[in-house]
Amino acid sequence: MLIKTNRYIKLILSLLLSAILFNLLIKKINVVTGGVNGIALIVNKIFKIDEVVTISFLLLILLILSYIFLGIDNVKGSIISTIIYPFFVKLTNPLYGKIVFSESKYILVSIIIGIISGFSNLLMYQTEFSNGGLPIINQILFKYKKISIGLSSLIINGIIVMLGAIVYGFDKLIYSFTILVINSLIINIFFK
Repeated sequence: MLIKTNRYIKLILSLLLSAILFNLLIKKINVVTGGVNGIALIVNKIFKIDEVVTISFLLLILLILSYIFLGIDNVKGSIISTIIYPFFVKLTNPLYGKIVFSESKYILVSIIIGIISGFSNLLMYQTEFSNGGLPIINQILFKYKKISIGLSSLIINGIIVMLGAIVYGFDKLIYSFTILVINSLIINIFFK
């Protein structure tokens, strides 16, 4: 029972940390690193739709797709994230703009985002739960089309990052790349 409770605590901490990071830093420098958060930033910039609405909508659609194509066992871990993550993003929204820094500091901020997101994702992976989101599409493509999860993730997130660069400017690509590389390094070093 204690081990199961520990998994849920780690999951909730990971989701909270991700939401804080999103509102405190990622939105501030408008950097798109893929995933549902990246789509939410792009949709907000183009259509002025609140990020929480987009995140909630996408997570719900992906949860339904997971149930249809991957089965109930896959959905169980995603339900918590689908409900809690948008709530945390809304709850931490007042953090936006609380830290002020110049554009010359964006590379440093990107390094910090990469480190924190790496540890947040590390917590998530340790729970063996899913955060829902776009990895569901990767799992569906693997199951039905035998496209590797790594390749589909690279393609899908690559498209999102490129759209983010078009919307926010191509100078943001270096920040996105920095965040993604550091995030991956943290996970690879500490996930055993």
